[in-house]
Amino acid sequence: MQTHFKRGDAVIIALVLCVALLLLLLPLARSTDGSAVLVISLSDGSETTYALSEDRALTLTGNSHTLTVVIEDGAARVVKSTCPDGVCRMGAISKHGEMLVCAPAGVALTVRSQGGDVDAILG
Repeated sequence: MQTHFKRGDAVIIALVLCVALLLLLLPLARSTDGSAVLVISLSDGSETTYALSEDRALTLTGNSHTLTVVIEDGAARVVKSTCPDGVCRMGAISKHGEMLVCAPAGVALTVRSQGGDVDAILG
């Protein structure tokens, strides 16, 4: 059995490569411009907002667990946690829509843009 490469095959390969490239570049289009904020949501429904442009350390307590969150260089991360097995120490978040959730403590950290609900403008 002989297989031949046809023009339709090339079109499909090109489309797949274009979609893959778009998916790789999408996070760059969603990057923040310094006006991003960190929204901290607790299991009791309360929310607190902090600018990612201002370095600080925060201590959060929820469900008998304590988290230390550091905002530094435009990013937020959990550096210390009393949660079992340290499951709540994760990488840094800095782009709109990124989120860290510590279920044992009932804490969610979300990055939002202050400028509105628009993620990106392509055109």
